[in-house]
Amino acid sequence: MKKNDILLDFTSLLDIVLIILFFFILFSQFEMDQNKALSQMKVDEAELKISEANAQIELANELTTRLESELEFLSNSNERYASNIEAVIEFNRGDNLKMILKMKDIDWELNILKSSQLLSKISSKSDLASEITNVLANEGYNQNDSLFIEFVLDGAEPGTASAYRKILSAINKVKLQYNYLYFSDTDISEVED
Repeated sequence: MKKNDILLDFTSLLDIVLIILFFFILFSQFEMDQNKALSQMKVDEAELKISEANAQIELANELTTRLESELEFLSNSNERYASNIEAVIEFNRGDNLKMILKMKDIDWELNILKSSQLLSKISSKSDLASEITNVLANEGYNQNDSLFIEFVLDGAEPGTASAYRKILSAINKVKLQYNYLYFSDTDISEVED
């Protein structure tokens, strides 16, 4: 028996393997691009849902803040209403505060009364705003109470205009602390014959 040389030619097989490998890589890349696009689309959808949820949360927070401020306003309105009614009743009974300007020879004095009871005598040389504030605090008024104060003066007496300006300036300073202080003045010289 003779030994024959067998020649095996793998060239065509190699071509087929390379073609299969080429298509495998090509289709793998195509599938990877599809998966990447699908993943990006899902990420975009998730980000959109997150931004919509954040917008809804922000809207809910804004509505909550608005509702809280409206509830606070209503609560304060009820307190304000009660304080106003109390001040009107006090005024109707004559129990509100009265400030009476008493002119002296070269000086003046401010008497503060409540229900005809003298609470304080404030001289023109003192710090009117702090003295008035002290009287209000001593009478138990707090900064959110409604206050009706009557100021009575005789405009015919000399020096009244200067005193009036000084007292009005002091009242305006007190109003910075007592936001609901209402001040009216009565010039008795206009009603006297």
